[in-house]
Amino acid sequence: MNGRKTRLNFKLILLIMSLILVGSLVAQKAVLAKAKSSLNIAIIWNIEEPCLQEPVTGGYKFPWLRLHIIRDYLYMGQLVKKNPNLKMNFNLSPLIIKGVIDYVEKGIRDEYWLLTEKVAAKLTKKEKRFLLEKFFEFGSWNWENNYPALGKLMQKRGANLEGDLEKALAQFTTQEYLDLQVWFNLSWLPEKVYSQDLSLQKLLKKGTSFTEKDKTIVLTKHLELMKAFLPLFKELAEREEIEIITSPLYNPIMPLLANNQVFRSTALLFENDLQIQLNRGYRLYQKIFRALPHGFWPPALAVSPRNISNLDKTGFRWFVSDESILWHSLGFTNENRDLNKLDKNILYHPYQIRQGDSKSTVIFRDQDLSYKLEQEYAIYPGEESVKEFLSSLEGLAQSNPTKSKKRLVTLALNAAAYWRNYRENGRQFLESVCHELANSPQLST
Repeated sequence: MNGRKTRLNFKLILLIMSLILVGSLVAQKAVLAKAKSSLNIAIIWNIEEPCLQEPVTGGYKFPWLRLHIIRDYLYMGQLVKKNPNLKMNFNLSPLIIKGVIDYVEKGIRDEYWLLTEKVAAKLTKKEKRFLLEKFFEFGSWNWENNYPALGKLMQKRGANLEGDLEKALAQFTTQEYLDLQVWFNLSWLPEKVYSQDLSLQKLLKKGTSFTEKDKTIVLTKHLELMKAFLPLFKELAEREEIEIITSPLYNPIMPLLANNQVFRSTALLFENDLQIQLNRGYRLYQKIFRALPHGFWPPALAVSPRNISNLDKTGFRWFVSDESILWHSLGFTNENRDLNKLDKNILYHPYQIRQGDSKSTVIFRDQDLSYKLEQEYAIYPGEESVKEFLSSLEGLAQSNPTKSKKRLVTLALNAAAYWRNYRENGRQFLESVCHELANSPQLST
């Protein structure tokens, strides 16, 4: 149900934004590398997290940036490195880059980290309540079944927070709060990390009666993994195994800032603010990766003709958007289009948009295939889903009506949504997909 709501809300945003994209679309021939394959695949992962900071201390309200980097996003870079024939694209939003720097270089922490560091015997009642409410959100599925000591903590806390929380507050011991501090952070570390670290293996085996020193061991490992994140992606980009693209600094819906006619109820125009955010994101990329960003991910994939001059002025060469933007721009509205009759080959090549003296290249994602990979296959993420996905792409490769031209199928996905939907099966499924793409004679990434 959540997936359907997300999809409906996203379609609504795209529909509103696409109504204003009336600029001239000029077909541009794709400049593609020579390869034996008959279909090119561009996989673009959008990596962003809510990065709410306290205005006074600068500390992060939530831990998700830290936890998803150490569990999911670092692994995605490692997966590319593991498959030399696989190429991917990653949008590292400026707030992700800034957040990693805050943790690694500036010592800024999130509220969950600080409550983990606090000596269990000195926790206030309010802080204990927070732990009971939030620290059972484990990063690994069914951990309470795999580790009996953790299962006992969950049983003692109770499933009904409203009814059981006061009882748990009265019954939990200082040692149990300390154990919970360790378990929460331990559960977000990848299995591969445990297998290579004897100290972590000992903690898993121990299971209970953790010490304050044990907390330091786990948090030190978190920081170690965060330190590895940006250098790994920089290395992959320098070796041309990935392309890193970026976004405006604070992730605004760009047409809303650049055109006050998008919604008639607003009379404000913030185009200067948009240009400032684009410039800041661009310069942060330059500073960290010692290179110029060419690609751009518009927040919510929302674009308008006025944005083209902003992108061109900043220095971006291309951006990605959704296929519904293309269909509406070509006059295929919801009322007069039949998706089954549309020639989707129109979708599978880049376009150049001109707006006055400004221009940019745009690629449009295949919405159906992107959503299947991001969400729908999570329902049954086994080999059958991998085969179905690969079969869809190979079918496109074989049905090329213009044999002389290679086509580009774009898959643009939200990385956070992928890992949220797949849970424990995400790694195995993604590894299978990547292995097949890297070794397919018909497909090239």
